[in-house]
Amino acid sequence: MTSSEEPSMGSASTDDIVRKSANYHPNIWGDYFQNYTFDDVALHTCEQEVEMMKEEVKKMLKEAKSEPLKQMNLVDSLQRLGLTYHFEQEIEEAMQELHNHDINAFIKTDDLYNTALYFRLLRQHGYNAPYDIFNKFKDEKGTFKSNLVGDIKGLLSLYEAAHLSLHGEDILDDALTYATICLTRSTENLSYPISHLQRQVQHALEQPLHRGMPRLEARTYISFYQDMDEKNLSLEKLAKHDFNLVQSWHRKELSNISKYVFLASFTSTPQHKGI
Repeated sequence: MTSSEEPSMGSASTDDIVRKSANYHPNIWGDYFQNYTFDDVALHTCEQEVEMMKEEVKKMLKEAKSEPLKQMNLVDSLQRLGLTYHFEQEIEEAMQELHNHDINAFIKTDDLYNTALYFRLLRQHGYNAPYDIFNKFKDEKGTFKSNLVGDIKGLLSLYEAAHLSLHGEDILDDALTYATICLTRSTENLSYPISHLQRQVQHALEQPLHRGMPRLEARTYISFYQDMDEKNLSLEKLAKHDFNLVQSWHRKELSNISKYVFLASFTSTPQHKGI
């Protein structure tokens, strides 16, 4: 090839450049966020309400220090309702206190629900929870007692706790198998409408708590919590307000980003360079 036949570097015109199309699917949101409008006054009012309710819950946590059982269930509710990030210091202090307590001093021997909850919370927060606390629920043959079959709430708590087992903790492997069988049987031949506990069981069997996305799990648990007889109205109200507030923040951010991208697509000039 002669020098006159050699390709010229950088001489290609933009007309010769062929760019492959990624063939992306259309945005499922369309122009929703470009046209989205938000009420800053309403958003600010909601923020103030959340702050007021947070102070009320902090007071509840402080008062529960003298009642370990109440404190433990309050911490669990806060976590499952997606409110942990508001009370990180208070929850950590509560868990330290629970860890220092003798479990036998505030949880009855036959209380499967709270025993499993105690174990799960400690494990979730990095404490060395003793797995042998479940031995008291086994009979002389080494199998879980038959009278536990009807304790659905306790079995559900055991099921969630057993997922936090470590290598070699055979009793928790047995507990998971036993709880799964019992809970699965309890969902057969349900009469409608089903209770919040039965709905929790169905959800847990499909996806255990520790495998779910915290924010999505919180939204699901709020729907369960609002139907519970033993619910705390202050927590329910805070959880709903907080979820809606965070959702509003996300919408506002997406709206700002969408509008910026939309405007930028008209103001930017693509630069084509030859190879």
